[in-house]
Amino acid sequence: MKATIDFPVKQLEAMFAYDPVTGVVTRKTTGRGMPPIGSVVGSKCGKGYLRVSIRKRLYQLHRVVFALAYGRWPTLHVDHVNGDKSDNRLCNLREASNAENMRAIPAKRTSKTGVSGVSFNKAKGAWRAEIRVNYRRLHLGYFGRLDDAVAARRAAEATYFGAFAPRGG
Repeated sequence: MKATIDFPVKQLEAMFAYDPVTGVVTRKTTGRGMPPIGSVVGSKCGKGYLRVSIRKRLYQLHRVVFALAYGRWPTLHVDHVNGDKSDNRLCNLREASNAENMRAIPAKRTSKTGVSGVSFNKAKGAWRAEIRVNYRRLHLGYFGRLDDAVAARRAAEATYFGAFAPRGG
């Protein structure tokens, strides 16, 4: 989610302090009705991300952290490497295109195998592995064992997605 940014990073730097090792953001300023200086910033939203109110507008905290760390607002998505949406340590954040960000999503909770692109084909009596690359579905094969189908999928993810291969599952 890219927000329209209506203030310079210098103003952020005057408002917040960021510790890149812990990922914690604290207030440098206060005002009427605002928390005190030194208080930790960020409240969880329904999707698990931390957010902060700046000028009566909500911003995802990982985007604010990116701006504080790099001196510029991100132009792309900010991906959490380990999948923990509230972990804003600098080593856990990276800028990613929409496609890269989507690749890093683990399998859906409803997946019977726990692995995207692996399913059981009743007609063949075998596990099928596939992967989507550049809007094309690539068939990786049919396998007698689930472990073999998962291994084929993981190998394809490493080849096609690299550092943005899905986490977990």
